Amino acid sequence: WYLVSEVWWNNYKNNPNPGPIDNKCLLEDSNFTQLKPNLVQTADYILVPASIWFEIQKSYGGGPEIKRSVILNDDKYLDFLIYPIKLIAICIDIINTKNN
Repeated sequence: WYLVSEVWWNNYKNNPNPGPIDNKCLLEDSNFTQLKPNLVQTADYILVPASIWFEIQKSYGGGPEIKRSVILNDDKYLDFLIYPIKLIAICIDIINTKNN
């Protein structure tokens, strides 16, 4: 599944030529890797399946691509991992650290 800016999506629905997809408003940093905190579905973004994303991206260009995973929960509903957990592993060489 892919996030698409609600602003761009509304323009797409109401305009025969909405211009390139612009998801930069959803991202916090200039490298376009971190989502802004506290984004709200349907207010800030919509989720589209891969088939829709690839079609609009092919037709209008733009981006950046914001792909998210989805899981089927116990109630048979889809849960979208909008803010996935990032783990950072640090390896410390205790033996060599003590000798220095």
